[in-house]
Amino acid sequence: MATSPLVRQCLVLLRSKNSSTALPPAIAAQVHAVLLPSGHLDHDSIRLLLISYCACGRPSDAHNLLAQMPQPPPVSFSNTLLRSYTDLGLHREALALYSRMRAFDHLTFPFAAKACGGLRLHRHGRAVHCRALASGFGGDAYVQNALVSMYSRCREVDAAEAVFGAMRSRTVVSWNAVIAGFVKNGRAERALEVFAKMVGGGGGLDRATVVSVLPACAQAKDLQTGRAVHRLAEG
Repeated sequence: MATSPLVRQCLVLLRSKNSSTALPPAIAAQVHAVLLPSGHLDHDSIRLLLISYCACGRPSDAHNLLAQMPQPPPVSFSNTLLRSYTDLGLHREALALYSRMRAFDHLTFPFAAKACGGLRLHRHGRAVHCRALASGFGGDAYVQNALVSMYSRCREVDAAEAVFGAMRSRTVVSWNAVIAGFVKNGRAERALEVFAKMVGGGGGLDRATVVSVLPACAQAKDLQTGRAVHRLAEG
């Protein structure tokens, strides 16, 4: 069957370089409506529409798009929607989507962990942790950093420290996550101990480190360390 000029125009628009990141929501909906009955809503078209809907803050449209697929969507498609939900603070929707997934990768679990942390659901968070381990992603640094943050937000600081302690490779993000977790849970002295190990081990600092450590210095009334952090920040 011949492709109509309108369908061809929509395909060109969708796959053009300028629209590869996102189409305006109204245009994305129109393109979707044209392609759906045409038989040309293929894998690549769905991917680009999904990106457009999520980038425009319309995850419900992205959800409906995935629901129209005859087969379970690829993990990357589900992850795109998971990220959109968590970025918008729609944590319950994110966990509902995660619960329906049957395949995962190293990006899935950080989004699920973020949703659990946002809702302070420590039991769900532990289940995410267990599934990450069972799926072979428990040692992934990105996953571990997300778990540290999740446990900290759920006030499970000992669990957060245990994940941190099991890391083989720690980045400044890892150190910042555990320090911030201690500070937020009122354990300033422990935060400063971890910070001292970070500095002693040659770990680099960034703005997030300073933002976390200075409140810890204030809580612990540690003026000396506060001044040292100030000097490090200026240097």
